Amino acid sequence: MSLDLVSVLEDLGVTVTREDEKRVHGLCPGHEEFKGRPDSKPSWSMDKELLVHHCWSCPCAGTLRQLIADMGGESADASEWLADYTKRRAIRRLRERPKAPEAKKQSPARLSALERRFRAFEDPPDWALEARGLERFAVVHYDLRWDPAVDHWIIPISDEYGKLAGFQRKAPDHVLNRPKGLEKKFMVFGLHQLTGKWGILVESPLDVVRMYSEGVEGGVAAYGAFVSNAQLDLINERCDDVVLALDNDETGNEQRNRIWHSQWRRGNRYRVLDYTGIDGKDPGEMTSAEIRRHKIYSPLWRPPEPKPRPRAKPVPGQRFLEWREARRLEAQRQP
Repeated sequence: MSLDLVSVLEDLGVTVTREDEKRVHGLCPGHEEFKGRPDSKPSWSMDKELLVHHCWSCPCAGTLRQLIADMGGESADASEWLADYTKRRAIRRLRERPKAPEAKKQSPARLSALERRFRAFEDPPDWALEARGLERFAVVHYDLRWDPAVDHWIIPISDEYGKLAGFQRKAPDHVLNRPKGLEKKFMVFGLHQLTGKWGILVESPLDVVRMYSEGVEGGVAAYGAFVSNAQLDLINERCDDVVLALDNDETGNEQRNRIWHSQWRRGNRYRVLDYTGIDGKDPGEMTSAEIRRHKIYSPLWRPPEPKPRPRAKPVPGQRFLEWREARRLEAQRQP
């Protein structure tokens, strides 16, 4: 990458100790705030590709933008510059990505009926992108389409290798999957576009595109509130670190607790997006500043333990009742 991450961190006052292929390691810049003393044993690192940092010894974590804002970098527009850099990098990736083998030059007869139907939809209009806060490069990256006849989003449903299995119609008041009978419990949106070993699990594919529009990569979606065990297995195979960012409502919280308990028993330590101070119930309703500054690497979280049910008193058996009655009668007969 063209960004000299080591120089940026040193300008911010971070002591860099070493650098490897994927991460820059150093002394944690948040130790004094969280622990009251400087970091003496390097326990902090930042991902060179995703530009997110995390300390394994204290709760210090977040994005490079957040670190620049917290430590007061010299450049006042550093956050905007980094956001523009992320967009330019994504556009460059799209241009440099190898084209599919003559997919667009094939005759319609060589495409499957499903692919011809999907490609017949149009590019989303600008007003639809503005309403959702999406960028054109992000929509192209995730191959979203638009049905102008009914103003529906057309979202591809692909397997883990990117092969089209169907599509989802997304309207303000309903969601419809096609073809009929498609089992989306085996599909995860955005899985084959992951470039790193971490992911942010959300409910709606449009939330993934929204985060990518703001420079937050790693988003995957379950095409709805329910997340199947098969989808979790696919995500675990690709990601070493998973952040649960399901909707902050009753259904989303129930799913969050269920997933956390099931994965904890299997040895997978999921993290949870902190919605404290955020008005929106999901990443799609967050402001640009909230998405850019939200805690991607939240501390390990544990849901409250359910209250133990009171144990019912044992009901005496019939033989015990007969024995007790016999003892009572025997005691009455004695002088």
